[in-house]
Amino acid sequence: MGSEEGSTHWSVFEGVRNVASSNPETLTSEIETAVNELEYSRATALLNWPSPTSTHIVKTNMSSDSDANPQYDAKMADGTYMAGCAALAAGKLDEAL
Repeated sequence: MGSEEGSTHWSVFEGVRNVASSNPETLTSEIETAVNELEYSRATALLNWPSPTSTHIVKTNMSSDSDANPQYDAKMADGTYMAGCAALAAGKLDEAL
């Protein structure tokens, strides 16, 4: 049964031979590509996160004599968010926070 000619024998270590024959630069490149793809997929998943609706925005009550706008300022929030992201991308954690 097991000694028939022409039958191929499968091994758990079959794929290891291909990896062992690769040079270190190729392996490093493949690892970096896999990590980049994972980071990209996670980042795009976060970018596609649903934005909060206006019913979820908490409004504060301010006195009538105040000139401040009590509503949420979307433009200011977007600008602050973009500045924080840019600081994170530049590696400036203190500025981002």
